[in-house]
Amino acid sequence: MRSAILAAIAVLATAVPAVAAGQTIQVSASFNSQIVVLEDNEAKITEQEKVLKRAMYERAARECDDMRATIALTCSITAINVSTSINRSYGQPPSIYVNSSVNLQVTLKQ
Repeated sequence: MRSAILAAIAVLATAVPAVAAGQTIQVSASFNSQIVVLEDNEAKITEQEKVLKRAMYERAARECDDMRATIALTCSITAINVSTSINRSYGQPPSIYVNSSVNLQVTLKQ
């Protein structure tokens, strides 16, 4: 995912004047993760799911930090979605899938 963001930054850096310094643009990013739960215990699965969701919120916040460190004068999260699902297959330990997407409003540096 990081390489896709860096590629987008490279495109923005060389874009025509339509993407000028001080202009506000919208940026989207998405993240996905899967972990295998070591214990098939509802309380532990719920706690791990909570930890994973929080990690996705923190990662979304870091996107603004990365934008400000590279191309953005300002950055704010305008929308975020985090969803989880638990997969239980016979003979396999349960897996937690977490998906998230974030929309950012960015003002480009001069």
